[in-house]
Amino acid sequence: MIVDVAVGPEHMDVEEALIVLTRRHVAYGYRQLWSKLRRVGYIVNLNKVQRLLQLWGYTLTQPRPHPKP
Repeated sequence: MIVDVAVGPEHMDVEEALIVLTRRHVAYGYRQLWSKLRRVGYIVNLNKVQRLLQLWGYTLTQPRPHPKP
């Protein structure tokens, strides 16, 4: 059962809100999650969102193309 949790600065802190939004929008990257947090009312740095997601293991490293000689 999924419960709709109110996300906002008056309800929870940034880390809890980021976890809720990450589980709600599984296909979002750190930029879209950062934008959602800003729209909801949090004042948070983009680098903090990226660092927390990397720390929690939510981000994947993208393979880079091999440079041709």
